Amino acid sequence: MKKALVFLGFSAFMIACNQQQGKANLAIGTPTDNSTFILPASFNVDASLLEGVINQYKIQLTLASPCEAIDSASVQNFDNFSYLFVSNQSYNQSILSHNVQLPADFTPGYYMCVVSCIVDQNTEGKDTTFVYVKNTLDTIRPTAAISEPSGNVTINKGDTLRIMGLVDEKRTGLIQGEMYRIKVTMEANFSGQAPLTVTNQSPPSDPNDSLKVKYKIPSSIVSGGYTLKIMLLDEFNNFTIYTYQVQVN
Repeated sequence: MKKALVFLGFSAFMIACNQQQGKANLAIGTPTDNSTFILPASFNVDASLLEGVINQYKIQLTLASPCEAIDSASVQNFDNFSYLFVSNQSYNQSILSHNVQLPADFTPGYYMCVVSCIVDQNTEGKDTTFVYVKNTLDTIRPTAAISEPSGNVTINKGDTLRIMGLVDEKRTGLIQGEMYRIKVTMEANFSGQAPLTVTNQSPPSDPNDSLKVKYKIPSSIVSGGYTLKIMLLDEFNNFTIYTYQVQVN
């Protein structure tokens, strides 16, 4: 069963945060953005205040897009996919340091690490960094040799957008791996238009099969510039995102 690693010190943390009257200047020192940790992992989260005293703090790791809590459809048997620690209510220091320990069966992926705290009883401080958590069996991102589109696209409503390519997924040691999901979206570069899902599929059994998508541009969408995102996700949450600009007339 999937679950979160939870370490609680005092349950009133969120109540106190709801009474905040301002924002404290909290800054994460470590880990830095896009740090990589190999499972089983142990690393420190360090943060400090510019001024004031931390009464209580919380550290939380949650999967960031496009990573997923890999389910039973995968041949892998990952367990935990989030981490939460809440200190006791009377921490009362201006700096914090906490050792995060993640077990070998922790779900690998790209995680958002959020540190928040209560300062002087009524103010909340918060800072965020992102980290990679990887499994030694597969630290390699999937790739695709995309033949279409060959570059940015100009297309009319009602016409068909073709996305063609060859997907390649290898594990550590260049052993053949497996894809978990291929998702293609179009996101407007302006407000007022909801993102469009072109395809969102579990890939074929052969991970090196061709990527073949034909998408008719809806006549109902707003004309303008869009970002086409082709997202490849393997069964260890390694991912690659290819982007193209699409002008819809």
